[in-house]
This record gives sequence, structure tokens and C-alpha cells, in this order.
Amino acid sequence: MANLIENLVAEHRRLSALTGEMGRMIKGLRDPVPPVFQEKFRRAIDPLIELLVVHGELEARELFPILRKRNPEANQWQVRMVEAQDEMILAEARHFQELFAGAPSPVPAARIKESGAHLDRRIDEHIMIEEQNLFTMLEGSPPG
Repeated sequence: MANLIENLVAEHRRLSALTGEMGRMIKGLRDPVPPVFQEKFRRAIDPLIELLVVHGELEARELFPILRKRNPEANQWQVRMVEAQDEMILAEARHFQELFAGAPSPVPAARIKESGAHLDRRIDEHIMIEEQNLFTMLEGSPPG
């Protein structure tokens, strides 16, 4: 159990680092968005999407089944919420990535900043819910 939580927390830190890197890239962005930004952005978001997929699969395969087994039905809404949140975050990241794929004209800087900030907030919220709520549900509960 400790290994699972350690792995998930390590992934959370990598997710935060990747979104932080994207945030720094986006922060000073102005119109017109330079074409070179698209390639830099793709190199930043591709690893984020890969990590979101791996993270979601680990949660679905190991974390969520344990939480369902060890905790009363009263707490299941949190597990279902995080499952849905995983899907939304991945969909948002892919949408953000697609903004640049084959765009006939440059994406406005304001749209990029808005999408980046929204994705960053969702990931931060996901991390907080898991680390402050779901992981603590496992502490002191007997093995299933």
C-alpha cells in the first residue's frame, strides 16, 4: 500500500512540474503567437498526456479497487468523482494539444493562457483530493 501511494505522489509531483513548465511557457505569451511556440508547446504537453494516461491507469487498476473494498459506501462518491475527474483532465489536455494540431491560423494567446490555467487548476484539485482525502482513507484501514 505504501508503495502505491508513494508512486502516485511521485507522479503527482511530476504532473505539477510539467504543468509548471507549461505555465512558464505560456505566462509571457502575446499575440501574435510565434510559430516556434507550437513546437515547444507540443514537446511540453506530450509528456504530460503520457503521464496522465499512466497515472489514470494505475489509479483504475490499483487505487480505486482498494478504496472501494476498504471504505464504506458513504465515501464512494469521492472515488467516483476522482475517476470522472481523471477522464476530464485527460480530455482537456488532449483538447489543449489539439488546439495546435492543424490550426489554420494562430491560436490567440488569451485562449492558450485560459486553457493552460484551467488544466493546471484541475490537476491541482485532483492532487489535493487524492492526497488530502483518498489517501488518508487508507491509513489505518485493515488490508482487504
